[in-house]
Amino acid sequence: MKHHSILLFIFCLLLTRTTLAQTTPGITTLPLEVSAVCPGSVIAVPFSYTGKVGKVVVQLSSGDSFTTINTETKTLSTDNQYPVSVHARIPDSIETTQIYQVRVVGENSSVISQASPTRLMVRGGAKPPKPVVDSLVRVCSRSSANDYMVSLYAGLVPNAAISVYIDENGPDFPTGNYRIGYSFDKTKGYIEVYKGFQTYPCNLHQRDFYFTQTVDGCESDKAKMVYQVWCREEAFKFDEFVYSNGSSSNGRTTYCQGDTALPLDKKGYKRTNEANMYVLFGDSYTVGSVSTTVVPTPNTDKPGRFGYYLRSVPHPGAKVCASFLSSSYLDVVVNPRPPAPTLSGLSPIYEKDQPALALTATTSSTATSLRWYLPDATGVPSLSSATAPVPPTDRPGSFTYLVSQVQGNCEGPRVPITVEVVAEDVALSKLVSVYPVPALGETTVELNAGLLASGPAVLELLDGAGHVLWEAQTRASKTVIPLQSLSTGSYNVRVRLGERQATKRVLKL
Repeated sequence: MKHHSILLFIFCLLLTRTTLAQTTPGITTLPLEVSAVCPGSVIAVPFSYTGKVGKVVVQLSSGDSFTTINTETKTLSTDNQYPVSVHARIPDSIETTQIYQVRVVGENSSVISQASPTRLMVRGGAKPPKPVVDSLVRVCSRSSANDYMVSLYAGLVPNAAISVYIDENGPDFPTGNYRIGYSFDKTKGYIEVYKGFQTYPCNLHQRDFYFTQTVDGCESDKAKMVYQVWCREEAFKFDEFVYSNGSSSNGRTTYCQGDTALPLDKKGYKRTNEANMYVLFGDSYTVGSVSTTVVPTPNTDKPGRFGYYLRSVPHPGAKVCASFLSSSYLDVVVNPRPPAPTLSGLSPIYEKDQPALALTATTSSTATSLRWYLPDATGVPSLSSATAPVPPTDRPGSFTYLVSQVQGNCEGPRVPITVEVVAEDVALSKLVSVYPVPALGETTVELNAGLLASGPAVLELLDGAGHVLWEAQTRASKTVIPLQSLSTGSYNVRVRLGERQATKRVLKL
């Protein structure tokens, strides 16, 4: 048991020493790619490392002590088995014609490295001139999937190498998607910069680049270029998008005949960057018709289809580009309103609690449908329905319904239908006789002689839907109502005497 404990202790001790050896930070400075430079030049110092080194710096020494020089920001937090490089700038004030040792160490000398096996000569001599660059380069944001890079150029002297920095004083290079290239005759160098995707709302993107050229290890002073990416005006957003072919877009907005029209920017399309852009309009699809900045308002007096050509233009001095769509078109469609429906006969009249039939109306074509409006609790016909209503007859009164024709989203005039529900006068009914029942060609209405003393009576013949088919005013005690033209079925004879009324049923054979 004691022997096993000793073995376990030794194994743990070895494991601990191995783990510590693997995680102890260490740096090895590797051979340089150049052996001679001038003051102010940027050099790449390769090195390898283990463990979490942290931030590193480059140091020079021409004797016993090392001095830290301006180094790009690079922090190493994980193990890496492959060599890496860090860039550093040789001071302008450094003593020339000297041989220097170069090494990479942890910041504040937290991790020390041996010097590179390559010794670096800092020689004197004139620097090459600055490369020739445009002080300001303006480009528009990407217009398509392929339009994602832009080349920034610098004129060079023969046999020069180009470098690009993002810090006027430091050695830091641009990061991200970029690459260095040269023209065919190498009199120009360039950097390709990734534009990025545009989102809305879009803001101006600006970045400073600093170009140098290096000849025989001597690097020039920096030439500054201001690089701006201007936002593109967002394409027109239509009320109803129709299609886009990559260079133009089409939209649509719709009215019904007689609608109150709005300007196109209120009903038709929307845009962003109103402060930076204005719109030219044409009253047709022809590009040459563009003539005004006044937003048109369509005319809806007549049905039809009208086209407008639209083009957005930057205001003078606005840092924004026009949309990549060369043109946009907006259709304004004015649909016709259908006419009023045709009603079936006169307004129906029912006795209280008499079964009623659904109201009827006739459409003008198969392309239209009926829309009904029923009375609400206050009697106003405001409750919409696609189904023809059956009037209730549980209480007497006069009730108004509306009916219209609808075609698509357009509604025609609303026509009123008034339904009367009357209460039966039982006493009057006992003084009225109708015979024969059933009847063939005619029926007779006989009134008690005393009823006519106060004035004439009104006799009416109604169908089952309450429509009046025949009407007469009489002072005679007997009146014949013709039935020859009527279909077989049940009809009502109504007698109205002043405010009183009574109804008798007759069956036509």
